[in-house]
Parts: sequence; C-alpha cells; structure tokens
Amino acid sequence: MYYRINVLELKLQPLRFRKKDIIPLFKNFIYKQCISENKKLKWKSDSIFEPLLKYNWYGNIRELENFAKFVVACSEKDELNENFILNMLESRNLEDNDEISIKFSYDLKEMESEMFNTLLDTLVRQNKKPNW
Repeated sequence: MYYRINVLELKLQPLRFRKKDIIPLFKNFIYKQCISENKKLKWKSDSIFEPLLKYNWYGNIRELENFAKFVVACSEKDELNENFILNMLESRNLEDNDEISIKFSYDLKEMESEMFNTLLDTLVRQNKKPNW
C-alpha cells in the first residue's frame, strides 16, 4: 500500500533554513487571506516583515500560513507595520516557564470555558490586551 501512495517524494529543507523564502511566502499568504476576508492591507516596505526571519518556523509553511491568517484576522487598521508584526509574533509565543493548567472534564464546553478564562486571567496578570 505504501508504494502505491508514495509516487513522488520531495525532500525540502525546513523553512527555518530557507530564510529567503519566508517574506515572499508570507506576503502571498497575506494577499490570499485578504481576498478571502475581503480586506485591504498595505505596508510601506517589505522590511516590516524582518522579524519573521528571526523566528524558527518549526511548523514550516503551514505555521507561516496560519500566522498570516492570524495577522489578517487581528489587523484593525488597513496598514501593517513592524511593531504590529512583532506584537503578533510575541502574542503567539508563550515563554518557556509559562504553563496553563485546567481541570479535566468530560464536558468539552466546560473545559473550553475554563481554558478561555485561564488565558484571559493570564493576559490580565501580564498586563497584555487581548488581540481580539
């Protein structure tokens, strides 16, 4: 069965080793998501995307695409800037010592509610404003 579905095998380097691809891919994902959400975003220079080059995209292109969707969804203005990109990157990354604990429940709505409240409490304690 494996040999029937294994027709074409591509070996690509991880995105973190292909830094030159990050900004063009990200811009493409931004354009696609803007069309999908019927938004118009602009920026003065591609240099605002420089912080993306410092991040190790372990999720590769899918993680980068999801981040572009996140940026478009959270953008309230029609112009992107480097500070906004930096803030979005920082809001996605919990520090290594941050942990969130919730009680297990067979009721998924209850767990979801507790997770949401715990995250909100964490943001309040860190003096951060939610991005939604």
